[in-house]
Parts: sequence; C-alpha cells; structure tokens
Amino acid sequence: MSTNFFERQDTAHRHTGRLVLLFCLAVIAIVGGSSLVTYLAVDYVESQNVAHGYHNVSGLNKTAAALYVGIGSAVLIVLGTLFKIAQLTGGGSVIAEQLGGRLLHHNTSKGSEQQLLNVVEEMALASGVPVPPVYLLEG
Repeated sequence: MSTNFFERQDTAHRHTGRLVLLFCLAVIAIVGGSSLVTYLAVDYVESQNVAHGYHNVSGLNKTAAALYVGIGSAVLIVLGTLFKIAQLTGGGSVIAEQLGGRLLHHNTSKGSEQQLLNVVEEMALASGVPVPPVYLLEG
C-alpha cells in the first residue's frame, strides 16, 4: 500500500464531512418524525372525541403540539450533542481513558510496552508529526 499519511488524513476529513451531513439528516428525520407522530396522535384523539360527542375536550391544537414536540426534540438533540462535544475536547486521550486505557510511560520496564512506544515514535518521526501519548487497551 503506497498511500501516505497525509492522503489518508485527507480521506478521513472527507469521511468526517459525510458523517456530519448524515448526522444532520438524521436529526431532521427524528424531529420531523416526532412532529408527524404527535400531529397524527392528536388528530386521532380529536376524531375519537368528536365521534363520541365531545368537542375539543383536550384543548390540544395539533399543529401547536407537533411544533412543540419538534422544537423539544431538536433542543434535546442539540444539548446532547454539545454535551458530548464538550466531553471529547480533550482528544484521543479522553476517549482512551473512557475505554479503560492505560497511559504508557517511556520508562516502562515491560519489553512489549517499550517496543510499542518505539514503533509509535518511529512512525511519528517518519510522518513528521509529534509523538502522541500511547494508551494500552487491555482486553
């Protein structure tokens, strides 16, 4: 495989853009779907009330109810997304620690860990990037 690090990085950026677009489309689908279900549910309740001789007993306006549910869904999704983004601002080390990873130190006495650190350092030097912290996920 003759692909270099920077080509792979560009490919990863393109894929990230697609994932963000798909996430936005999913949010739109969730908000629209929840609004539609709310609208249809309120419409059904109103039709059942009318069939039994009651008129606007619930006091619900189906358009307003659907709008409120849609806005509420969107707000929850945005707040959840912002919360997760804030959690992950620390980068890969935060994710590794959340997964139970253990930071490897350069003065380790284990030969296999030292070998891993050496490989990562050589790859970073060859790529022209800083040496990242190395976490070991045991499992």
